[in-house]
Amino acid sequence: MGMLRNAARSAKLVMGGATAGLVAGTAGTAHLAQGGGGQSWWAKQFKLQFFQPFLTQKNSAASDETSLRDLQALYQQKMSALELVAEMHREELTELRGDMRKVNSKASEGAVLPPNSTEAAESPSLEKKQADLANEKLGHLYNELNELQGLRAAEEKTREDLQGQLARKAADVIQLQQELDARKQEMERAKKLSSDDIAALQKTIQSQQLENNKLGQRYGELKKSEAKKEQTITELQQLRISEERSRSELRGQLKLKDSELSQLQKALEKASKETEEATRAKGQAVASMEEKLNAQKIEHEKLGTKYSELQAAGKKQEERIAELDGLYSLEQKGREELRGQLAEKASQMAQLQQDLDKAAQQMEQMDKSKSDAVAAMEETLNAQRIEHDKLGQMHSALKSEDAKKDEKIAELQSLYASEQKGREEMQGQLEQKAQDLGRVSQGLEIAMRDMAAFRASKAEELRSLAEAMKQKEALLSEAQGELEKLRAREQEASSQLQKLQQWKDECEKIKERFLREKLSHIKIDL
Repeated sequence: MGMLRNAARSAKLVMGGATAGLVAGTAGTAHLAQGGGGQSWWAKQFKLQFFQPFLTQKNSAASDETSLRDLQALYQQKMSALELVAEMHREELTELRGDMRKVNSKASEGAVLPPNSTEAAESPSLEKKQADLANEKLGHLYNELNELQGLRAAEEKTREDLQGQLARKAADVIQLQQELDARKQEMERAKKLSSDDIAALQKTIQSQQLENNKLGQRYGELKKSEAKKEQTITELQQLRISEERSRSELRGQLKLKDSELSQLQKALEKASKETEEATRAKGQAVASMEEKLNAQKIEHEKLGTKYSELQAAGKKQEERIAELDGLYSLEQKGREELRGQLAEKASQMAQLQQDLDKAAQQMEQMDKSKSDAVAAMEETLNAQRIEHDKLGQMHSALKSEDAKKDEKIAELQSLYASEQKGREEMQGQLEQKAQDLGRVSQGLEIAMRDMAAFRASKAEELRSLAEAMKQKEALLSEAQGELEKLRAREQEASSQLQKLQQWKDECEKIKERFLREKLSHIKIDL
């Protein structure tokens, strides 16, 4: 009996430990599925590998595979524990049946023994101990049955959680498919936009090239007009030199005339003094005076021819100025056209226009002063026949006119320098435009390379997504197969539970039979 009691205790400990471990594992699994978690390494690993939601789409396939493996290992452990419990129950039932047989055999032997024997005296205590042992084993069987029912409830809850996870995985797969379709549409839109952008850039480059060609033509025309302007300026300088020569000659003649007039005045004074002395000398003086007056008339005629030459030179100068005005009008027209194309140089061109307007006003003032000077010269020449003192005023007027012309030439030179500066700035603008065009072409090439790289990356991303979808489908099919296997094992476990329930019913029947037989033996003994 001691050996039987020790075997029962060891079986109880093994069965209780295995069942408790299985129930604890299942309860921990259900608790983790509900959101709780223990502090053990197994609970943390199980939560991380199976019940935690997937954080990113890249490691979803790996997490699915690890969770399925962990679930398969867990169910293998549970099935092995159930098999161990069933085997222990079988052994316990066989032991109980053996004990029942021994008790029955001893009861039958006890009926033959005399009532005052030691075995008959010890039989009630032995039967009581055996009944207590049977009750204890029956209590353990009830406890284990309750534990198995809790285990089954935990398994059903775990199965529901697994079904919910599979539904979430299917929803994730659908969402991934939708995202893949959306990315495909975005790539198609990006391809369309890139082709439109490339066409727009090509049109912009063509328009920029046409604009640069027009600017080059305008620049050539401006160069031609500047060459004509330089030629006109050289002609004006030559005309100024010739005018200075004629003016120097006229100044010399005026000086000679002044000296002659002074001598004539002296002679007249001398003659007036000598009139009283001798009339003959007076007549001679008058004759000489008439001769001198005739010579003076000849000199006046010479001065008239010089004045006509000066007027002809002035007309030539006016013609040159008119040509310069025509060139200025052409230049103004070209400047206005160029102002419309080069908006950024509008301020400089406006300043140049103001300078040219000032130059035109100064030219008009010079023409007016020239006409005034000519009128003054005519009045001076007319008054010279009467008064020789006004020749000095004419000389001062000519000096002022020379100074004005010098100032005009200086202004023309400054205007030419400003125009030269404008040409240099325009050349710099054209060079800047060429550099901008080169940068635009380089940017277009870089954009084309970036677009090709973008297309290659998108194609690689599509390939990786397609591979991920294939892996996802394979994992889902594998998970469905594992789920079917788990369902089959679950059915097998439920069948084993039914067998255990049948064995428990048999044990209860055996216990009841044993108790009835025991009671019948007790009544017989009494």
